[in-house]
Amino acid sequence: MDPSRIIGLLARACSLAWLATAAGGCFTAESARRELDEASFGYHLDVRWLRCPAAAQRVDDDLRSSFIERCSGVEGRLNIENVEILDVRVEPTHDEATVLVRYSFFVSPSVSLQQVTVKERWQRKGT
Repeated sequence: MDPSRIIGLLARACSLAWLATAAGGCFTAESARRELDEASFGYHLDVRWLRCPAAAQRVDDDLRSSFIERCSGVEGRLNIENVEILDVRVEPTHDEATVLVRYSFFVSPSVSLQQVTVKERWQRKGT
């Protein structure tokens, strides 16, 4: 598969999760957003450096092995130069979110920078 298509597939082929950390009655929209921001930052940093098993920890169990296979399959060819979070929309229930992300990358041996924007679905787990 063309490595340039992998980035979009990584995001579209999985449902991502962030872990609930707020205790008891302390859960608010702000705490949900803070949890999501931390989870999203860690996930995108791992994807940026193709740390596939670490990034896969945020992927639904049913899709995790496929995610690792796709991610690992582009190591050495796909170079992600930048990951930019364009928009984050947390649902009113505070347990789901849509994150719009722009990836800037090149596929070796080319050094032509490409960009793709993907929409990721996140779910809050452990509530």
